[in-house]
Amino acid sequence: MSALSAPKSPTILRLIDMLWSGPKSTMDLQIGAGSTHAPSIAKSLRRRGLELPCRMVRVRNRDGDEVLAGEYSLTTADRKIIRAWRNAK
Repeated sequence: MSALSAPKSPTILRLIDMLWSGPKSTMDLQIGAGSTHAPSIAKSLRRRGLELPCRMVRVRNRDGDEVLAGEYSLTTADRKIIRAWRNAK
């Protein structure tokens, strides 16, 4: 298990809190975390020690067309790293 070296910014905390409850779409993360850059935040968290997998799922867009959208989730290892990070001073 590696340590997470991310700042405890409000945006990162909101994103992690959302993912803690289960997989979330890119759109859900952008709305809930208050950032239009959820994929960039995810990439940053990966560089800092999380796996944060993203799978592509089929969804319907506002026009009714089927498109692919990212769905992010935490692994068991990610949860352990986040627990330690939250408890660190």
